Amino acid sequence: MRAHRVQSEVWRGLARLGHQAFGPVYAICADGTGKCRVGPDQQAKSALFCQFGEDFGERTGLSRPEMPVDQPPAGRDHTGKIQRMGRALRVGEDQHWRQPGRQVSRSTACGAFELAWWAGFQAYLHGMENKTLPEIAQRRADLLARLSDAADPPPVLVAVSKRQPEERLEAALAAGQRVFGENRVQEAEAHWTGRRGRFPDLELHLIGPLQTNKADEAVTLFDVIETLDRPKLARALAKSIEKLGRTPRLLIQVNTGQEPQKAGVAPDELAGLLAMAREECGLEISGLMCIPPAEEPAAPHFALLKRLAEQHALSTISMGMSGDFELAARLGATHVRVGTGFFGAREPG
Repeated sequence: MRAHRVQSEVWRGLARLGHQAFGPVYAICADGTGKCRVGPDQQAKSALFCQFGEDFGERTGLSRPEMPVDQPPAGRDHTGKIQRMGRALRVGEDQHWRQPGRQVSRSTACGAFELAWWAGFQAYLHGMENKTLPEIAQRRADLLARLSDAADPPPVLVAVSKRQPEERLEAALAAGQRVFGENRVQEAEAHWTGRRGRFPDLELHLIGPLQTNKADEAVTLFDVIETLDRPKLARALAKSIEKLGRTPRLLIQVNTGQEPQKAGVAPDELAGLLAMAREECGLEISGLMCIPPAEEPAAPHFALLKRLAEQHALSTISMGMSGDFELAARLGATHVRVGTGFFGAREPG
């Protein structure tokens, strides 16, 4: 995990944790920068945060934090030094940094403050991982067991990772999950581009609407695009596939409820779009996807999608979400898309 991408979120999290665990005095350390600034006020904050880092490390058992890929702010491994420096640094009445018996330079103080922040940062991630990893691993195991009970063979579990924080993604990966669904190209790039090297067996599904001007990015990133729903997008994807030399599997989204506000081709227009995509654009279509109307029973929509797939000799059927994935599995889904049921409640935004 790269610190600059999550620094502000972690900083706010540390402020909250500091306030809850150690009292309001520590919460004033969160000035939102994560950097030491020279001056009496900032020096006082730095000293308090050194103490916060020390106490937080002791309470979480993080006496020797593992550094991420990026080096800590001071540029070298300070494992084991953080608590000692935190204990040593205090602010004297003359507003200079002091250590028992001698004055400490401001640069040393700033370094110690940054190290304390790094310790807190690591402790935060360590605590979040310990909190979320067992929960996500258990939910994943439960979902897989329920899918196995519902169908043989069971459908593929697609974990919908939109708006999920970094620590939950890492927990899902640590639990063995490799198939993920994303709604937006830009968010998916932020989530997964840096992880491809670590997890070459990742399989990424685009399950949200795709604009034609994002076709290149989608073809580059995703292994499966489930939301082909119009001729203009078919032409854009064909052009991107030819240009980039990469061929993701393609599914047509069917608007089984014919809802005007929802993407997808109407069921009676599926044959025309399928013929156009195959004959004019040279696209290979693997299957169908649907999202039933929220206020209607899902079973008729799942049955309709299954029947349409059989009529057109399409093998992949993506249907079913957190509330109805078992029903979808029983009615023929090859893939189910589960978000809240896998990760827990999403963060607002």
